[in-house]
Amino acid sequence: MIDTPTWFGPAERSLFGWFCTPDSGAASYAVLLCPPIGEEEHNAHETIRRTAWGLAEQGIASLRFDFHGTGDSMGHWSDPGRVPAWLTSVQDAYDALVATGVPTIGGIGMRLGATLLGTAAARGVIDLDMLVLWDPCSGKSMLREGYARRPGTAEYEDGSIETPGYLYGPETVADLQSVDPATIVGNISSRVVLVLARDDRPPARGLKKRLPPADMVEWQTCAGMSDMLDVPMDLNNVPIDAVEQLVKWVAQHEVSSGAVQLDIPHRSLTLRPTRREPIRESTVRLGDQGLFGIVTEPARRTRSAIVTFVNVANDRQTGPGRHWVDMARDLASEGFRCVRLSQSGTGDSPTLPGQTFGELYCTQWLTDLPNALSDSTFDDGDIALVSLCSGAYSSLEAAMRVRVAAVYPINVILTIRDTSRGQRLHSTDRRVARPANPAFLPRSPASAQRRYVAWRVYRQLAVWHAPLSAVHALVRRGTAVVLVMSPDDGRHFWESAFWSGLFSWRWRRAGAFRLHIDERIDHPLMTQDGQQAAINLIHRDLVDRFPSG
Repeated sequence: MIDTPTWFGPAERSLFGWFCTPDSGAASYAVLLCPPIGEEEHNAHETIRRTAWGLAEQGIASLRFDFHGTGDSMGHWSDPGRVPAWLTSVQDAYDALVATGVPTIGGIGMRLGATLLGTAAARGVIDLDMLVLWDPCSGKSMLREGYARRPGTAEYEDGSIETPGYLYGPETVADLQSVDPATIVGNISSRVVLVLARDDRPPARGLKKRLPPADMVEWQTCAGMSDMLDVPMDLNNVPIDAVEQLVKWVAQHEVSSGAVQLDIPHRSLTLRPTRREPIRESTVRLGDQGLFGIVTEPARRTRSAIVTFVNVANDRQTGPGRHWVDMARDLASEGFRCVRLSQSGTGDSPTLPGQTFGELYCTQWLTDLPNALSDSTFDDGDIALVSLCSGAYSSLEAAMRVRVAAVYPINVILTIRDTSRGQRLHSTDRRVARPANPAFLPRSPASAQRRYVAWRVYRQLAVWHAPLSAVHALVRRGTAVVLVMSPDDGRHFWESAFWSGLFSWRWRRAGAFRLHIDERIDHPLMTQDGQQAAINLIHRDLVDRFPSG
């Protein structure tokens, strides 16, 4: 299998995607893979990737891509005309597959991606031999479900709708009301159609009634969709059985002809910010493990820092609400070189031998990020790490092993139960992890309140176990630490009187330490207010700390 990352499509609306082919690089059939939109795409990313890999094992090529203004593609989430742009993205991706020379093309779409794919096929702008609608949904139902899962309570008078990590503006909300699989499938002319519905809920209302004749359409159900889509990103699972079921169906129904060598594009991305110099993006493999990353750099670099964004949980390098992408491009327009990367076993990076995909705080992370930061990509600059939660923990561990100028951990947790002594992820190689409560008080009183009081007293006495002791070690190494925290996460860093009273003021005076606690910030950084508060704070500090020159 060959998996090639690249940008494609017209220069003014370039999209990012992965062309996946069999080892030979030749195929007679290719599948266009359309992902969900918004927070659902984050949860489904690995499932779409596994589907592409499964198809390649069957000799079928594929292209999975990011819609305009999403993922690593060009554009902004808040740009006007989102729904028309997403439909145009389907056509651009289809045209890119046609340009490879593959004889026949089918399509698989998931959730709103299925509806957009079906809409494009019904309008005749793409010609699909085969169409798979995987848990298709309407724009209205997607917004309703996302709104129900939102972590915040903000309401918008202009009709905008907030979902976890994303805000749909009033124009997009209005346009999504008419995006419905039940209104377009009757015009589909594909040779075969599969509707792969969830086994835990009925399909979209009216979908069955409006589908083409029964001899063209097959209905199946699949398991595991709720464990992928209806849970927080760090708890989701790939529905392996559903992926295998789908790949088997496609392999049985594809019409083979003579395989041809595919002409896969290899392009970087050029962005032209208003009244600023061009920005270039390119893909890179970092370190011995080949972690996947994207470098964003200006035509003329004027600042010393290489701002490096580390992914969170099992997500890829785009960050919560895609903000790592927007922030990297904004900083590059101000003279910074930026890198956004995925740790091993997550996102678009490889899963190492003995590693389980998506396992947070795994021991492999202790070495793969420092190894990546030792890559020649970082030779000519001061490394500044921006990261959230589990990625922030890895950043602090990395800063204890390689030279890092500054770290910007958002809602980092150092007292992790699974890394404590006797637990499955414990390792003597960990340098910033601090013991969690249960590991040190196994014989404490049964009363939760007494245990809490005992732990607080212990933390005041055992100052070497306080989270600020890790900050002390980093500051001594010459690393500036700027903690950006929610109130719940931040209290662990000021509760030790020894460190906060005797040392932190010295670090602050030297510019080596900042602790920003903001009540707007939520732990997973999924609310709009929290995202903007954290991003603006980090942006200001980076610009001040690394002046142009």
